[in-house]
Amino acid sequence: MANDLETPILDAALARLQHGGWAAMTVAAVAADAGVSRQQVYRAIGDRQQLGRRVLMREVQRFIQPVLAAHRAHPDDAVRGISSASATTLAAAANNLLIKALIAGQASPLLPWVALESGPVLEPVLQAVTASALATYGEHHSPAALTRAIEVSVRLTISHLLQPTSSQEDAVAQIHDTIAALLSLPGA
Repeated sequence: MANDLETPILDAALARLQHGGWAAMTVAAVAADAGVSRQQVYRAIGDRQQLGRRVLMREVQRFIQPVLAAHRAHPDDAVRGISSASATTLAAAANNLLIKALIAGQASPLLPWVALESGPVLEPVLQAVTASALATYGEHHSPAALTRAIEVSVRLTISHLLQPTSSQEDAVAQIHDTIAALLSLPGA
């Protein structure tokens, strides 16, 4: 039964975060919006921190799939595929209400999981995106070079996502040029 409740609970929590920020995402409010009891939220997901983390991780998974598709769309050009993945992420983030809430400081308890701690967001993203890059571009570039290029592209993408200082086009051009430089080094 807990799995049946997970989707409506996470949907309700996401809506609360998107439209009212962390302050609006209480267990009681999420339970009411999902049509379940607070105890059911605690049993299915956990406390408020766990609820926030689960919502964030579900959103991260939604961002990863288009990234992997961008690699597959450019199987013979790692620089283009990796840059395209960053462009796809930045474009999707521009319209994502949770990302907007993070940037505006309305979901600030979630921000360290995205920007400061390596575990909750960065590690699973790096694992999935690196695995995709190695599978797609491994015969053209060394594993070490691809791993470095992916880590740099992911970190630059997150940085541009959370602290945009220029247009998306400029951010993608910067990422493209950086990846091109990394993958043109001897032994890459």
